[in-house]
Amino acid sequence: MIVKLIIPAMIRYAVTTEMCNGNVVRRVVQKGYELTYDEGVFDINLSTEHFVFKIFDNGVIVFNNNLLLEDSLKYAQVLKIKENKTADIINCNGTLINFLKTFEECIKAEHPYIQESFYFNGKYISYCLATYKLTNKYKATAYSLALKREITEEQIETLNEPSLNVVTISNNLQLLLIWGARIVIGDDEYANKIYNDFLNYENEAQYMWFIITSLDKRIDSYMLNETRRTADIAKLLDASYSVLYRKSRFDGVVSSKSHRYEIEILNNIIASSKIDKLYDNLEKKIKLLKEKSSLVEEKMNKENRKFVNALLGIISFLSSISTLYAFVSVFQTGNEKTTYIIITVVAAFIMCLASFLQYLGKKRRNAKNKKQDKS
Repeated sequence: MIVKLIIPAMIRYAVTTEMCNGNVVRRVVQKGYELTYDEGVFDINLSTEHFVFKIFDNGVIVFNNNLLLEDSLKYAQVLKIKENKTADIINCNGTLINFLKTFEECIKAEHPYIQESFYFNGKYISYCLATYKLTNKYKATAYSLALKREITEEQIETLNEPSLNVVTISNNLQLLLIWGARIVIGDDEYANKIYNDFLNYENEAQYMWFIITSLDKRIDSYMLNETRRTADIAKLLDASYSVLYRKSRFDGVVSSKSHRYEIEILNNIIASSKIDKLYDNLEKKIKLLKEKSSLVEEKMNKENRKFVNALLGIISFLSSISTLYAFVSVFQTGNEKTTYIIITVVAAFIMCLASFLQYLGKKRRNAKNKKQDKS
């Protein structure tokens, strides 16, 4: 039995594969790690554990970790082993997270001006997705792993589980997909190929799920905080367009497949991960974000206009005083200071009166508009 854990992770920096395939690898090796790179895939040995990983956009890294177990193990034993391994991986003081922190340091040392990832929230790893490959002899164990309860061979034919997606590729090859687990049941080389294809699709899908949910949380955080600036909206919208583009590329991969099994696998991965539902919800929030962007921009423009008008009023007031004083001083024979004070008071009174009359006019217009709206 093969148990492969797919582990989405995030580091602090918006790193790319190209930034890490040379000097960064050498720096990590100098820190005592066994890290190698070949054709877009990194290999890392941590103590007795071996991981492979790919770097996606926005500082997201997806790890894969293999476990080889006896086929005859009961499903409860397999789940226990998987849960213990998952606990070790997501442990904030565990070897994988310590490696990520070292990897992060080496990236920063090699690229001192690298930007921080927009999505990073301080948590490197949140979950592990379990995938399994079993032979047809242990089909009951496969279904038990998917549903996390004992399933017998006799019960399989009559199962009615809405949350379980079953892709039947051939009489001897099936794929079970449910939230939190994916299982391939098959014996031959074709089953191995299907499993490898599935893992490639699932890695991409987990990246999509991870980045959509991260953006969704950032938008929620912004929308609930009315004190944020327009610059924050601009960053959110820019990130949103990046995710929308990535999703369209993922959909393009689905539509480009010619084999029925590939389309079925991809569609069922999307359904099991609820990527389309998350994406639809994200699109609605992006629409609201755009509307709020317009409102915030209008509010800021209004505040800027008030400031500019106030500044122009002060300049106009001082200019009026200067003009009046220059005019009166031609005929002046008395105390200049007293004359200046009188002119200032008169100018201030006139401007206050003009502002008050403008306010009354605006109030009357608003009242008139309300009456018209009611009628």
